[in-house]
Amino acid sequence: MTNTCEQRSISVNKISKVSKDPISGNFDISDEFTVENMSTNEDEQTTSQSVNTMDCEDILDHDPGFFITPVLNAIQSDTSEIPQTGPFTISENICFHLYQCYLHSKFCDIELRIPYVQDNSIKVHAIILSRSQYLKKLIETDGPIIVIDVNDPNMNQEALYICIGHLYTPHYNCVTPSNARYVLATAYHFELRDLCDFAKDFIKNILNPYNVLVIGQWIENSITYGEYSDEIKNSIFDYLAVSLPTDLQVFPEKSIYQIMKDGIGDVDSSFPNSGYYKLVDIYALLPFNWFKRVIESDKFSCPTDLDRFHFARQVISARAKRYASENRPKQYEAVFMSFGSDCPILVTSEKS
Repeated sequence: MTNTCEQRSISVNKISKVSKDPISGNFDISDEFTVENMSTNEDEQTTSQSVNTMDCEDILDHDPGFFITPVLNAIQSDTSEIPQTGPFTISENICFHLYQCYLHSKFCDIELRIPYVQDNSIKVHAIILSRSQYLKKLIETDGPIIVIDVNDPNMNQEALYICIGHLYTPHYNCVTPSNARYVLATAYHFELRDLCDFAKDFIKNILNPYNVLVIGQWIENSITYGEYSDEIKNSIFDYLAVSLPTDLQVFPEKSIYQIMKDGIGDVDSSFPNSGYYKLVDIYALLPFNWFKRVIESDKFSCPTDLDRFHFARQVISARAKRYASENRPKQYEAVFMSFGSDCPILVTSEKS
């Protein structure tokens, strides 16, 4: 969606891919998701409207405080869009008017104070904030000045503006790979279920070999966001155990062990392939409990238990080299095969 003014346009493009950088040797949350740069479009012309509002230049002149970051700049430009054809409906007119009043801090009757953000005072409308059950309770008890004092490092300024703006008008298009986890956290505390659902699905849909480790570490170490955390964890597990081995084409339909067992077929000369070693590298970086759960799962996409056993040994060897290179305390990990049991592959760990 795009808002134009005097041949100026700012757009937010929905991210369909992330940068495929090599996987780092450590498991560092600083490996953020990547975001495409916002683009400008100089071809579109200003379209007059039946609503008396300030144009883009006036907004820039009169309300510089709103544009905290380039992303927030795009949020304002995108979500205050005026339909290019046809008249406003009454409801659209009212929503647009309220949102413009919020952007310019006009006729606001509530002041939000947020200690953990740079611009820690935001003027808003009580009638709009009451759409959030969490904020409604604060308004009813604290009056015209309410303080948001939630101890969650995943709540940041950008996500806060997205969630407040979403109470006025939908801000789904402002969710990106770099802010999705912050939006989920903030929307969860504000009890905005629709935005939580969107952010959760967004995170699930961007999983790939280059970010699954970062997202996995984040969800494992973050405050629990109820059913949303559980769903993301389950999606990560399914991706690691099923989708990733399949996408990387790690195992042939019949490995050498399956052919030896059946006594028919030809051995795939390309096995093990580059996808096999890529999966070893990824699993070598997993927390032990995730590695154990994936390898022992009957969902793990592997032709035979013997293939799984030898693959697990390769991963454990790579994990041992990683511990040594990072000067970490020795951690003895091993894999066993148990014939005739419900769980034929067992992975164990013991710290020295």
